Amino acid sequence: MRHYDLLPEQDWEVDIDGLEALADDRTVAMVVINPGNPCGNVYKREHLKKVVESIKNYLNIGVVPPTLTLGAITRILVETPEDFYSNTINLLRKAADTCYAGLREIPCFTPYKPQGSMFLMAKLNMSLMEGINNDLEFCTRLAREESVVVLPGEALGLKNWARVTFAVEISALEDGLGRIKAFCFRNAKQT
Repeated sequence: MRHYDLLPEQDWEVDIDGLEALADDRTVAMVVINPGNPCGNVYKREHLKKVVESIKNYLNIGVVPPTLTLGAITRILVETPEDFYSNTINLLRKAADTCYAGLREIPCFTPYKPQGSMFLMAKLNMSLMEGINNDLEFCTRLAREESVVVLPGEALGLKNWARVTFAVEISALEDGLGRIKAFCFRNAKQT
């Protein structure tokens, strides 16, 4: 198994050059998760075409979902009221915007706006923190001191990142963001 890189500064697109360097005559499959996990990105059609084009000579490309899944999806789509989807999307959009805006106010965070998830990824600038050296220490102390749990990027192979879930009531999200902000300011390096 080989892992390809994603480019955070390009909406978490697949690193095409890196992907081409990985593909060879032993490549039999490639997994692309869209919307992305852990980053919450949604690939544009043009980017997916580039991904396929870059390694198509090595792959047998096809999608065959199980019949049971097709039956369930069809029933769900037909029988679920339209306002359920629009209400859910609006609620998630508001929560995503609230989370993104709240983290942007904290100097040690560089959040990336999610496109298709219930969480967002944020780069941590550890040089702004006093006595906290990496994302694991940051997340552990945040949980201990503020009772706020975020996933350290290390768990996803991303050093000094954090994944923040916003799939909660807006009031709870705002409270959590306030606790994160207090923690960061309390532990910021003094200039």
